[in-house]
Amino acid sequence: VTEELKLSWRFIESKEQQKEREKQERAREKAEAAGEEYVAPEEKNPFAYKIASGEVNPEKHIAIDFDYPLVRFDSTSVSLILEEADGASQSVAPRFRRDTANLRRWYLEAPWKEASKYKLHIPKGAITDVAGFSNDSIGGNYTTLDPEKFAVVKIDFTPRDDGSAYIVQLLNSSGSLLQERTGVRGGTVQFNYIPAGDMKFRVIEDLNGNGRWDTGNVVERRQPERAELYANADGQDTFVARTNWEFEITIDMNKLFAPVTMESLSRMLEDRELQRLRREEEKRRKEGPRQRRAADAGSGLGLGGGSTFNTNSFRQTTGL
Repeated sequence: VTEELKLSWRFIESKEQQKEREKQERAREKAEAAGEEYVAPEEKNPFAYKIASGEVNPEKHIAIDFDYPLVRFDSTSVSLILEEADGASQSVAPRFRRDTANLRRWYLEAPWKEASKYKLHIPKGAITDVAGFSNDSIGGNYTTLDPEKFAVVKIDFTPRDDGSAYIVQLLNSSGSLLQERTGVRGGTVQFNYIPAGDMKFRVIEDLNGNGRWDTGNVVERRQPERAELYANADGQDTFVARTNWEFEITIDMNKLFAPVTMESLSRMLEDRELQRLRREEEKRRKEGPRQRRAADAGSGLGLGGGSTFNTNSFRQTTGL
């Protein structure tokens, strides 16, 4: 037997909403007791959302987060206008897509034009959530990213075999994930819109092809999937991205995921230590002149500093 299941939504009042409701009830009772007409204050629309503003990455589109899942979205009423440099404008047909992992997140996608300006307008009442709340008018001005202000990275991959799949990650200097490509089996992978600064590349051997890194399992006697940082022939694993610049590297998976031996492990640790020492030396070389000038200024011993030397204070301090 198959029966249709209907779920009803029950709104749960928050403490702030309860306090505001009780405050208005007291004000109404006070006005009625005085024989006055009570005028309720205009209520704030409880429909809540968060939408990205400002710049738009054409590869990531515009994300909109709602407090509750939606039951209605009239996307045909949404207006997206491309404003040309000569003052002309044209309507663009947007497409809305719900995130598969977060039911409260939607993406506004469009055939974005690089380094261009757009104006978005979602009319009042176009969106309704499960709590029965509807939106007020939503609007915003957006500018798509200019690729000349970012770097491009192209990576040529040589897989170990035709059946191997990999996850390629672009990291910043602190190891935070910037971009990711899954299902890589060889060929060329390109990362666009990379901000200037240090970057690293991490490759994960995706053995089961599920598009994510899997931990090990003691019961199943399964090791975690290997993840390796790419380093060039000089042992360098940190690279610099510059604006309007293209960076190309080649990664051989046979070398990157070669069997780990004591010799290879020792060599890897030595290379990483050499890289750390080089970075420390470069940092000291850059900061050295500034620190010396600051020390001279703070001590007052520089030429022409006008400092004085109190011999009595020196004797009292040192006991001489």
